[in-house]
Amino acid sequence: MNKNIDFALLQVFYDAKNLKGLLIAIDKDPIIALFSIPYLSLFCAESPMVFAKHRVKLPSSFKSMYNEKNIRLKLKLFEDKYQKSENIVKKCDYVQDFIFRNKLLLKFLAYFNIHYNIGIFILDNKIIGNTQYAYYIFQDSQLLKLTNEELLNTEFQTIPEELKNYGARCGELVNIISSIGDKLNVNINYSSDPLSIKIKYKDLNTNRLFKNTSVKYINLYILHIMCNLNFVYYIIKKYDRNDYGLFMRIYYITYYYSITKIKNLKNYMNSNNISIKNLNSVFKSLSSIESYMDSSFRSCMMHYEFYNPKNNNELIKEELIDPNKLLFGLVESRFNGITYNELKKELLSCIYTLSNKLEEYLNIDITNANDF
Repeated sequence: MNKNIDFALLQVFYDAKNLKGLLIAIDKDPIIALFSIPYLSLFCAESPMVFAKHRVKLPSSFKSMYNEKNIRLKLKLFEDKYQKSENIVKKCDYVQDFIFRNKLLLKFLAYFNIHYNIGIFILDNKIIGNTQYAYYIFQDSQLLKLTNEELLNTEFQTIPEELKNYGARCGELVNIISSIGDKLNVNINYSSDPLSIKIKYKDLNTNRLFKNTSVKYINLYILHIMCNLNFVYYIIKKYDRNDYGLFMRIYYITYYYSITKIKNLKNYMNSNNISIKNLNSVFKSLSSIESYMDSSFRSCMMHYEFYNPKNNNELIKEELIDPNKLLFGLVESRFNGITYNELKKELLSCIYTLSNKLEEYLNIDITNANDF
């Protein structure tokens, strides 16, 4: 690559600008801000590492009990193997059910499952998020690997002041890097205009929602994946107005890990001779959308370096390096000449297809939702 240009550092400046615009635009939308946290955390975990290579340590005025590296990992959608992922999903459901059962004044009512233990967020008849996944974003994954008995002795709470501190810490880092970019004349146009997005909600009980206990956790696992897909397609895409690489990063991470997790489920079911008829159409759809799966490209989207860390090989072909292209020629190098915007279009189409398949399978009644 062109040794006179640090493309990783330049991309960090671009993403900081895009993120600054996004954070301003969603400032008054707490639900959108909440589900954007893992993508923001990725930037806050990875960008200081790029600066560290230049012996620059970025300051922070805020401390938080939350760790951006741990929250960044939530973009991978649970664990590497399905059974471990299911255990995490199960723990989140167990904890939320435990909390809300114990809020009932008449304890005997807990056995009737009339209490709520999950809330779903809805935009234009699409489920774009849920409270159990929101809870998971901020939990230490090791905590959620405790036994149920150990979990009962754990005090579960979210501390609003700590959440604010974490948001302030991330926002401060974005602003610092954006300001450094200004001083280095890294100037790009980005949009920060807010949008009018009216999200609704509906409270449910997972024991009643998924009455077939043998597939309850498979269905919750699928619900979480679908929420991520829909959040990106129906929310984040609306803010994709002046992209310099950030939105490709979001789309590809969502695309890659959603497909990976559905394939993990398929392999698990095959290995354990589990058959769910209505899931077959979901599995069949994978062959038409997985042609853009590329672990090296995924690594670039989860990090900022444009080389393979295992063998230190550059991922942009020398003849395709172009500082004026988005991602500097990486897309064209990894996907046989397809352009940046063409790949984005393809990824969004794949996200849409998979989301629809998961929605058809779950078939959740979202009527009678309330205004948020």
